[in-house]
Amino acid sequence: MRITATALVGAAALAIPASAHADRVITAETVWHFDASTYMLTPGDKLVFKNEDSGSPGPHNVTANDKGPDGKPLFESQTIKDGEQSVVTGASTLKPGSYSFICTVHPFMMATLVVAGGDTGATPPPQQTPAKHGPKVRSAIKSASFRAKRIEARISSDASVSFDATLTAKIGKRTITLGHATGSGKTVNLVIRLTAKGRRALAKARRAALTLYVEARDADGNLTTTQAHRVLRR
Repeated sequence: MRITATALVGAAALAIPASAHADRVITAETVWHFDASTYMLTPGDKLVFKNEDSGSPGPHNVTANDKGPDGKPLFESQTIKDGEQSVVTGASTLKPGSYSFICTVHPFMMATLVVAGGDTGATPPPQQTPAKHGPKVRSAIKSASFRAKRIEARISSDASVSFDATLTAKIGKRTITLGHATGSGKTVNLVIRLTAKGRRALAKARRAALTLYVEARDADGNLTTTQAHRVLRR
């Protein structure tokens, strides 16, 4: 029986796994975290970053901690909003090894990219230095209503901190940023002034799930994140 060249080519194509050309993916999930702590990559692979964090305010990115000779990160994505994706430029040219990365918008989002080294396998991630503990922070939404122009909150800590607070509302399937505030101190009664868009959305809502996201740093730069929740119903 004769085997034609066309048949051989077809058989060879079938022998190639469908995943051989699939993009590798890093995903940001709700809330404020990557979907894994370590990601594996084969040299030459394309790497894609997807933002699927619908709960936290602000966009995310993937940025290498190490820099190249030009002073720029060895690899990085664009900073993107929820529902968007971006190619991680520079990842496909990485040499075998282990590379830590963060989201520069939320630096506490950390993970490691391991590039396989051919027959020798992947280089194991380096020993991590234990992170310093951040301040103990509590937050609460004190008063809120559908007709409010401002919403009051309270932030308390065991040390003096500088904080960044964002208030969001989940109305139906939409998550809307209502307002933003910053401040400092150990115990702060915070007033968050709502945006015009936020006021209109609340005024029309039948139910709104409020979330206050707080990032707090102490004098040494140690970071703590916390959330407070409140549900409004008519």
